[in-house]
Amino acid sequence: MTRLIPSALVLSTPGHADGEMEIERFYLEHRLFFNTLFENARDAIFVKNASLRYVLVNPAMERLLGRSQETILGKTDWELLDEAVAQRSALVDRRVLQGERSVEEESFESGGKVRVFSVVRTPVRNSEGKVIGICGIAREITPYRSLRSTLQESESRFQELFENAPDLIQAIAPDGRFLYVNRAWRETLGYTSAEVAQISLADILAPECREHCLKLFHRISAGESIELVTATFLTKDRQRVEVEGSIGRWHLNGEKIATVGIYRDLRRRQQLENALRQSEERYRNIFETAAVSIWEEDFSAVKAAIEELRTQGITDFRSYLDSHPQFVRLAAQKIFVRDVNTTTLQMFGAKSKAELLSNLTRIIPEDALDVLKEEILAIAEGKTFFASETVNCALDGRRIEVLLTIRFPPPEHREAFRNVLVTLMDITDRKQIAREAERQRVYFQQLFENTPVAIAMLDTQDRFLGVNRAFEKLFGYAEDELKGHPINERIIPPELTEEASGLSMAVFSGAVVEKETVRMRKDGSLVPVQVYAAPIQVGEEIVGGYAMYVDLTDRKLREQKLEYLSSHDVLTGLRNRAYFEHILSQTEREGILPVSILVADVDGLKRINDEWGHSAGDSLLRSAAEILRACFRSTDVVARIGGDEFAVLLPLADEKTAEQLLRRLASNLRRYNLSHPQSPVHLSYGIATALQPTSLAQLLSQADRKMYEHKARRRPQRKAPRSSKPTEN
Repeated sequence: MTRLIPSALVLSTPGHADGEMEIERFYLEHRLFFNTLFENARDAIFVKNASLRYVLVNPAMERLLGRSQETILGKTDWELLDEAVAQRSALVDRRVLQGERSVEEESFESGGKVRVFSVVRTPVRNSEGKVIGICGIAREITPYRSLRSTLQESESRFQELFENAPDLIQAIAPDGRFLYVNRAWRETLGYTSAEVAQISLADILAPECREHCLKLFHRISAGESIELVTATFLTKDRQRVEVEGSIGRWHLNGEKIATVGIYRDLRRRQQLENALRQSEERYRNIFETAAVSIWEEDFSAVKAAIEELRTQGITDFRSYLDSHPQFVRLAAQKIFVRDVNTTTLQMFGAKSKAELLSNLTRIIPEDALDVLKEEILAIAEGKTFFASETVNCALDGRRIEVLLTIRFPPPEHREAFRNVLVTLMDITDRKQIAREAERQRVYFQQLFENTPVAIAMLDTQDRFLGVNRAFEKLFGYAEDELKGHPINERIIPPELTEEASGLSMAVFSGAVVEKETVRMRKDGSLVPVQVYAAPIQVGEEIVGGYAMYVDLTDRKLREQKLEYLSSHDVLTGLRNRAYFEHILSQTEREGILPVSILVADVDGLKRINDEWGHSAGDSLLRSAAEILRACFRSTDVVARIGGDEFAVLLPLADEKTAEQLLRRLASNLRRYNLSHPQSPVHLSYGIATALQPTSLAQLLSQADRKMYEHKARRRPQRKAPRSSKPTEN
C-alpha cells in the first residue's frame, strides 16, 4: 500500500532504491508525527494511483463515503459512487493527472441529505517529476452554503419591499437631480426610469407651488427639520397630483448625499388603504416565512420600570442591576410575547404557537439572564440596536446557540416599545464549526510546539514569523530574537547565503525543497541539518513558507565513526588491511612510479602473549605502530595488515629514498629500545622497489620475502627470554 509521506519529499517509483530507502527512513523517523495529522484530520484525505484507484484514505474519508478502508482501497469512484458523481470526479481526476491542481465544489447525497464539499486535488509526482497519482482533500461546506443562501434571500426580500412600497419615494441630489425613484413614483407620474434621469425636481412641481417647494427643499438641505410637506406634482402629461409626506437627509461619512422624500398620493387614499391591507398581508407573509426566528415582544412594562427608577435618581443602571438581580428576573416575567413566526416553532420544536408561548420558562435557561440584563441596559442607555450571542433551549431540551438582534424604538417613543421585533438566528452549527476550528488550531499549535523537529514559519520576505521550541533549542535563539528578522541574518552561514536564497526563491514559487546542508547557531557554531521547506498557501496565494530542520550531528558522527572503523585498525590506529589493499590497487591503476613497499613483522609477539598475556602483546603492537608512524612521510600509507605484520606503501620512493627510510627506521628502533629497556621492540623488515609498471601484489610479496630473509639473519642474534613482564606503554 502507498504510504503517506511529507510534502517535502516526492514519491519514488520502483527502480529508484535510494529514493525509496530515504523515504522509508524519513517515514520511520517521523511516522508518529505525520500519522497523527493524517488519522485525526477532520477533512477527508485520499490518494489515488494513476489508474484512479484509491490507495490511501483517512478515517474522515471513510466516514464521508460511509465505508470501511478495506471496502474502499483498490476501487474506483465508479465502484463507490453513483454514476453522475463518478463521471464528474473522473473528468477532474484526468485533468489532475495531466499536472493541473484542481479546486472544485462537489455535492452528493449522503445519509438522506445533499452535502456540499470543497475538494482540492493535487498531482503526486515521483523523483523524476512524473505524475504517478492524485492526492485529494475534501472539506464539507454545506453550512456555509446554506447561510449564504439565507442571507441572499433576506436581502432580496428587503429590496423588493422598498421597490414595491405604495408611497412615492424619491432621492434628490443637492442640485435637484433625481438619484432614485421607486415604482409607485414612476407609475403615478408616468415617467420611465430613463426619463427620470433627464428631469429635475422643478420639472414635476406645479407652477403655483414651485417656488415655495424649492425653498423648502433648500431649507431641508441646509439642515432644517420639517415634519410634514404638502405639494402638487405634475405627471408627465401635466395632470395634477396632490401629495403630502416627509423629507429627510441622507448622509454618508458625515456628508450630505441627498434628500429623501416619501409622499402619499392624496387622490388615492382609498387605494392606499386597500394597498395597506395588502401590504400588511405581504408583511405577514414575510414574517411567517422568514428564514430567521422572529418574535414580536412587548417591552413597555420594562421601559416603564426603567423610567420609574430614573425618577428615583438611579443613573448607574449597571450597578443597580448588579446589586438587584431580582429586577432582571422580574423583567423576564414582564416581557410579553405577542407573536412568533413559523421558523421559531421549527427552531424550538413546538407544534403550535400556543405550545411555545405556554413553555417560555423552559426556553430561556438561567445562564441567559445575563443577556437579558444587557438588553435592559440598552433600553436604559437609549440604544436603538442590540445584538448578542446567547443560548436558548428547545422544548426537547436541546441547547440552541443563537445570534439575538433587537431594534428598539427611540427612547422618546414609549408606545413603540409595545411592538418590538426580536430576531434569533440559529448559529449552533456555525459555533460548532468555530469551536472545532479552534480545537484544530490548538491541536496543530501544540503539535508545532512539541514536535522534536525544529520548525520555522516565514513570510514571503524570508522574515521569521515564529519558531517552535525545538528550533530554539537547536539554534540557541529565543523566538523574540528572531521574529521580524530575515533568516539569512540569523542561521545562514555567510558562504551559504546564495544557496539559501535559491531555496527560498524555489519555495515562494510553489516548490517543495529538501536539502542536506549546514546552518549556523547563535554562538556561531555550525550544525549539519536536513532541510525540508514548503510554501504556505491560502487559496491560490502563497502567503509564506515553513522550514523544518533535522539535526544530523549524531548521524554524521556515526557515519564518521563507521567510516573510520572501515579503514583503520582499532588497536593501533593505523590503516587496516582492507584500506591498504584498496590504496595499493589505486596506486597501481594510476601508474604512480617509482613506488616502494615495506613489510615489517614484530619479533617475539607470540612469546610475549604466552608469557605475559595479550595486554602485553597489544602494548608491544601499539609501540611498534608508533615507531613506524614516526618514521615515514605524510604521503606514505602505514598499515597493520595482520596479527604481528605491518606494511608501508611509499609512493614516488625510489631505492635511494627507500634506503634512507630504512636507516631512519633502524635508528628510531635503537633509540626507542635504549629508552625502553624493559619493553624493547624488535622488527624484521624487508623493502622492495618498482621503477617500471609492475604488479604491486608481486612487489608486496618481494618485500615479504625480504622480511623473512631479514628475520632469518637476525634469529641467532636474539637475546634470551625476558625474565620480567614488559612495561606497558
